[in-house]
Amino acid sequence: MEILDLRHDVNGFRSGGNAVDTYLQTNALIEQELGLSTVRVAVDSDAATNGPPMSVPIIGFFSLGPTTINVDPRLLKSLGLPPVEYTRIGGYLLGMLGVQKASQRQGIGPALVARALEYAKAAQAEFGGAFLSVDAETETLVSFYEKLGFTRLSGTRKLVR
Repeated sequence: MEILDLRHDVNGFRSGGNAVDTYLQTNALIEQELGLSTVRVAVDSDAATNGPPMSVPIIGFFSLGPTTINVDPRLLKSLGLPPVEYTRIGGYLLGMLGVQKASQRQGIGPALVARALEYAKAAQAEFGGAFLSVDAETETLVSFYEKLGFTRLSGTRKLVR
């Protein structure tokens, strides 16, 4: 995994999801420069990592940034946390995730989620944060994240782990 930079070919990335592709191609570097999130990219190990701008193909990516959510007893229970006096608690948001269309259905999506969890846990150990959350766009994605151990918050497509 590498942090997204100008070497990576964002314009060549096609996941089949217009919003995901547009995010990577137009907003990811801007959000990263503003400190809103960090975008990690998976690249082919055979690809040149020191090439000229826009030369390194991206297999998949995710964005990870800080977030807060309202405290709810069911949330605390799902996270294994005791009651707290706060109205909101902090954690990390898996904001966007995409896999190059030609590389889909090969376990890369779940592997990217696993890496995002690792990064969130490392940040939690140093800075705090009680969870990793995701806002699933569709019910199909809700099922995908539930299979990976995320718990859906009642009445929403927000999931936490």
